[in-house]
Amino acid sequence: MLGWLLGIEVLTQVLPDLPTMKFNTAFSFFLLACVIFCTQEKRCFKISQVLNFLLLALTLTTLLQDIGSLNFGIDQLITLDQRGIDRGNPTPGRMSMATSLSFILLSISLMLIRSGNKKARKLASYFTLLVVLTAFFAIIAFIYQVPTFNKITFISSMAIHTAIGFLISGMAISLIIPKYGITELFTSKRLGSFMIRKLFFQLLLAIVLVSYLTLWAFRKGYFAADFSISLVAVLLIFVSVLMLMFVATTINRIDREKRAAQQELQAIQLYLNATPDPLIVVNKKGAIEVANQLMTSVFGYTSEELEGKTMTSLIPQRFHAKHREHLQTYLEQIDSEKRNKKKQHGSTVIEVFAVKKNGEEFPVEMTLNSTRTANGFITIAAFRDISRRVNAENKLQTALEASIVGIWDFDLVNNQLHWDETMYRLYGSSSSTEQSNYELWKSRVHEDDVDEIETLLQAAIAGNAHYDTNFRVIWPDGSLHYIMAKGTVYRDENNKPVRMLGTNWDVTEQKALESSLVEARRKAEQASKSKSEFLANMSHEIRTPLNGIIGFTDLLMKTPLTESQDEYLRNVNISANLLLDVINDILDFSKIEAGKIELHWEEIDIYELCEQTIDIVRHQADQKKLEVLLNIDPNVKRYIYADPVRLRQILTNLLANAVKFTKKGEVELKIESQKCPGNQESKACFLFKVRDTGIGIAANKMHKIFGAFDQEDTSTTRKYGGTGLGLTISNKLLALMDSRLQVKSELHKGSEFYFEVEFDASDRKPSQKGNLDHHIRKALVVDDNQRNRQILEGMLATMDIETVLAANGIEAINLLKNQQFDLAIVDYNMPYMSGTDVIKYFRKTLNLTSEEFPIMLLHSTSEDAVIVQATRDYEINYTATKPINSDRLKNIIDKLGKEVAPKTENEHFSEAVSENKSTIASEENITVLVAEDNPVNQLLAREILGKVVPNARLFMVENGLEAVEAYQSEKPDLIFMDIQMPEMNGLEATREIRKIEETLKVHIPIIAFTARALKGERETCLANGMDDYLSKPIVLEKLKTVLDHYLVS
Repeated sequence: MLGWLLGIEVLTQVLPDLPTMKFNTAFSFFLLACVIFCTQEKRCFKISQVLNFLLLALTLTTLLQDIGSLNFGIDQLITLDQRGIDRGNPTPGRMSMATSLSFILLSISLMLIRSGNKKARKLASYFTLLVVLTAFFAIIAFIYQVPTFNKITFISSMAIHTAIGFLISGMAISLIIPKYGITELFTSKRLGSFMIRKLFFQLLLAIVLVSYLTLWAFRKGYFAADFSISLVAVLLIFVSVLMLMFVATTINRIDREKRAAQQELQAIQLYLNATPDPLIVVNKKGAIEVANQLMTSVFGYTSEELEGKTMTSLIPQRFHAKHREHLQTYLEQIDSEKRNKKKQHGSTVIEVFAVKKNGEEFPVEMTLNSTRTANGFITIAAFRDISRRVNAENKLQTALEASIVGIWDFDLVNNQLHWDETMYRLYGSSSSTEQSNYELWKSRVHEDDVDEIETLLQAAIAGNAHYDTNFRVIWPDGSLHYIMAKGTVYRDENNKPVRMLGTNWDVTEQKALESSLVEARRKAEQASKSKSEFLANMSHEIRTPLNGIIGFTDLLMKTPLTESQDEYLRNVNISANLLLDVINDILDFSKIEAGKIELHWEEIDIYELCEQTIDIVRHQADQKKLEVLLNIDPNVKRYIYADPVRLRQILTNLLANAVKFTKKGEVELKIESQKCPGNQESKACFLFKVRDTGIGIAANKMHKIFGAFDQEDTSTTRKYGGTGLGLTISNKLLALMDSRLQVKSELHKGSEFYFEVEFDASDRKPSQKGNLDHHIRKALVVDDNQRNRQILEGMLATMDIETVLAANGIEAINLLKNQQFDLAIVDYNMPYMSGTDVIKYFRKTLNLTSEEFPIMLLHSTSEDAVIVQATRDYEINYTATKPINSDRLKNIIDKLGKEVAPKTENEHFSEAVSENKSTIASEENITVLVAEDNPVNQLLAREILGKVVPNARLFMVENGLEAVEAYQSEKPDLIFMDIQMPEMNGLEATREIRKIEETLKVHIPIIAFTARALKGERETCLANGMDDYLSKPIVLEKLKTVLDHYLVS
């Protein structure tokens, strides 16, 4: 390119009358070099892609010009080819077809290499080889000055330096993928490749040289044509014979060396394996070459694993310095023996610790020996396990140290204290001291301890205390020691103390150990706290994007979708929820294992808790078209003191498992009231049961299901997913409640998990919602599920309502023709006739109006859209999602029973309450404030709130500071507050709002939004003034429940 830009002909045309390298050719070589560099260095991927695409586009365009006799004006776009124009070249500045095709092949080769596909890389090697051969052909033709070459138009205008450039580029690209194509023959470590590397270039040079000289002699007229051909043949044969002789000699030499090496190796191996200790042979570079079989049995390494390692890899890190010092001393000894021409014994021994492959350390006696071989000096290292000897020495030393107990004898009659020799050593003194023993003892005891110890001594002598204590002693050198002291007072027949005998022993090391243990415990607690915070923060980071995924897919699934779109979204939603379950299980299990789980008892409504638990699994059950039954014994005490979070977690785990392992049928949560021990009125004893009609558990697999990370078998995990922690977590939580999980199951028929638990009963009595003074005395229950019919019958019986049961719509119609009923409770999903079909028959065929024959329709949440339409079409008085509890049923009966005056159609159906419809009154007057810093979660909250309370005023802020300001300016009726936000977090913002409310004498509900899973998070939120707590992900049903609770009319 510089030659064209600066007009230097020697760069564009090496010799006169030779083809020139065109500017576009030089530019293409620049692009190619950049792409090769990026590919080789494995960086600048996007830049190299752009450059390669530019190269391919340029050369492809040039080739299209040649093939189609076109001119796109790219040949002289940068510089004019004046020489080509002067010579009448029809396409001045254009690279030859061979040149453009070579660039295309090399460009494609680089693309194929980038793909990483083996077949693609192999194809790239062949493309590169084709370019190399073309370039080589062009170079040889230039060297030989073949006249006919100028007649080969395909390559005629390729410049000599262009050909050389292709040769170098092709070889460079081939070396990027050395294991593919012909390049592998040159780069492999095999014998054949070794011979090719030895001979290829020499043979190539000899053939080119012989051919060139023969051609030169022929052209000079020294030889005739036939003689020249014969001469070339003879010379080539001669060169080939010489090469074969060289090959044969080389192979024979290698074979001899190999045999000698094998014999030497066999001899060494035989010697090594015959020794009683693990041995290794180290070469002069310090690398292990050979190891005997005992190295495998003792250290755990195979010979192949040790080959190439150093001796240091067998020594623990803390002994490396000692090993290097030992090795240096040994090498100096060898050098000294060499210089003095002494016989080189080359042996040294050191005791050090070695480390096995599994990380276990053990003491060894390492012996080094050196000897000379044909390849130079080698060192043989032997390792002798001295664990037994060291352990024996340690035990002996421990026994000796333990026996150092000083004995003292205090003559109380003569006031003399006698010590044995050990006592003097314990106090850093000797028996030759002139000081009395008591004064010596008192002078050595720490000044802060001496008064207390003397007081205890006098109290023991007086018989008022036991002398069993410890104190500090300061030696003359200033060192601090801890002494444990015990003593017994002996008395005469008159109970007068006459003698005190006791012992002292040094417990300094024990105290140091205790201190280190205290410090270690402090660090462990700090680490545990940090771990908990880390887990909570990681939970927040993971839950935050999951909140968006689950929330938006939940919203999308409630919009019109195609069948495949609905299936895709459902799978995304299920996968996200499964991931959330896995995260929750692992976090809970981690906290339980660390003993960080504590129960927090508070007054709860067991009915409400069961409903919330059913709501959690309702969606999954609806997707599988399973009946979820809630069966609460009427005698159950409604208000108890329990940990709602953990009790709900246990029930959720059991119900989620039941739904997961049930393909069709039903899942039932049943609570029975039990007699408490001693019939205590202050206690409430419950039997919780979760029954399903699922796959069941084989009897021989029953013992595995309560193990951590275990399921019935590995195929269960693959088929149904999960961590296998749910039952383990539930059982450990129940253990905190003095209970345990039990199971009854039959394979292919279903399972029943149950547990008994005792709670403190609350004095609070259930509020009487409605006086049940209604005209409903007889009800028709239409449901294909027998268990559900029985549950509804039991609930209605507590309201003094006679019940007639029908298993399907046909039975119901026949019953209604012959009997009079005040109410019908109809299930939506039934065989033969659906619930809406039955109601349609009642209304349209039997002409029963909503006033004279009220109807309640029970349905699942997945059928909301159909139910809303059916409510309008068939005058359904009330709809409710299943399962319905007795409290909700009483409220509905009470409302229906009081509707005595007929209403217009619009009035009637505006009051028909559906589970999909918010019970919030006057939405237009409601203001909701959402404090959330994550844009995805903001959008999700806006969308969900828009569906639940579409007419409410909604304000979004991004941090706690803005939340406080918006509270003062907008006067919201409800606040949703994220915990982790910039500027001011949710807890701080809540405290500020509560301070403002103290002066205003108002209280606005604040609901926490959080993705953290830290223990006590809920309690922290409530303690800082929040009213409720919502853990992410937030879905429509959760939000609707909260809004209905706090913003009901």
